[in-house]
Amino acid sequence: MKAQKEVIEAMVLRDISERRACELIGLNRSSIRYKPKACSAWKERIVMKVLDMASTYNCYGYKTITQLLKRLGYIVNKKRIFRIWQENELALPQRKIRKKRRVPWERPHKAKAAHGEMLKILVVLDEYTRECLGIKVARRINAAAVTTVLAEIIEHRRKPRYVRSDN
Repeated sequence: MKAQKEVIEAMVLRDISERRACELIGLNRSSIRYKPKACSAWKERIVMKVLDMASTYNCYGYKTITQLLKRLGYIVNKKRIFRIWQENELALPQRKIRKKRRVPWERPHKAKAAHGEMLKILVVLDEYTRECLGIKVARRINAAAVTTVLAEIIEHRRKPRYVRSDN
């Protein structure tokens, strides 16, 4: 915005009207002519009070400070206090949320029935209804086993239009 204002001022010095310069750049003339209002004494008092309370109650955040100011009779909202908070870099580091542990907690035991060998699982799902059409669990699943499972499913239901595999 500041750079655009300087460009428009340079164009005005070269005998181009302000209106035409704003049209060329694509800005409203009101945004170029805007002058910010001076900070009132009331706003300064609020800023000083927030800074004072932030140093006194250094573990509180902007929301708690807003509530304290409201109790003292100041007419403020949390957005104004948050803006003051950011301008003066008063933010505290966010706390990490701790996960609650279940009591009593036990470490899961390793499976003993499979003798420590890997098990393969073939699950056939209908993607639309999320219904499980077939499950095959074995130490080895080869192409013949997959074909057998699919043939059984086709026997009881109709042939699928599409088959998708993740592996």
